Amino acid sequence: MLASDIISKLESIAPREHAFEFEVTGLIAGDPNKDISILGITWAATRDAMIYFGYLQESNAVKKENIPEMLILHEHPFFEETSEYFTSLPFFSKPPNIGRIKTIIATDICTYVMGSNFDDADGGTADIIARAFAMSVDAKIKCGRIGNVEPLSFTQLVHNCKNILGLDVVRYVTGQASVSDKISRIGVFIGYGLKSIDVIEQMYLNGAEVIISSGLNQKSATYISELGIRAIDVDKKKLESPAMKFLAKWFETNFKDRLIVQSYDPEDIIFYM
Repeated sequence: MLASDIISKLESIAPREHAFEFEVTGLIAGDPNKDISILGITWAATRDAMIYFGYLQESNAVKKENIPEMLILHEHPFFEETSEYFTSLPFFSKPPNIGRIKTIIATDICTYVMGSNFDDADGGTADIIARAFAMSVDAKIKCGRIGNVEPLSFTQLVHNCKNILGLDVVRYVTGQASVSDKISRIGVFIGYGLKSIDVIEQMYLNGAEVIISSGLNQKSATYISELGIRAIDVDKKKLESPAMKFLAKWFETNFKDRLIVQSYDPEDIIFYM
């Protein structure tokens, strides 16, 4: 199966024009005319993911066979600083970027990124997570869904969130509300929604009593509290990686006679004491 055929399938699911303007998506490396027999799908090109697929090799390890010729990622594989604090280190001089560029070139991987366009797509990440929370969705914003749930306490919602997303801990904001108050309407936003006042406001205007997303900071927590709503801050990877597993299963089901699909969920690297 040609890489271009796989790309056509991906872009029929999640058109690139649906991505945020600042985000780079699509084929960022490799030949679209390359024949693909093994497809790798993962959330990010972390070191453990690249070792799993066989692009990198640990010392004394047996060289992996059946290495994917194409890799589909949710996260862009390169690190880029967008702040104005320190700009002296150019993009291509950042050591992890150098390592990843060398790996991609050396192994000739077709590398495709589908990020916010997949998050916002019908049936994409936001809808997958909304279904996991048994939401009856009746409002949508880009990469976010708002809807009703069976009434439950905030405490129970936190427990559900940890169970559904496989989390040991979460951070949350309750404002002046009691954790035992019943909740019947929630919003989920894929990405750093709790970092954005505009996202929070859109969720609030659509009636969300609790927002589940990532990126909470002191400023946004204060804003949420003063709006009189609540928020649950979760690991961004935990919100997004279920959709990549879903995508892998979709390829396995629909192209089992043409592709071997390998899926990997990168290891957690944030720990708590």
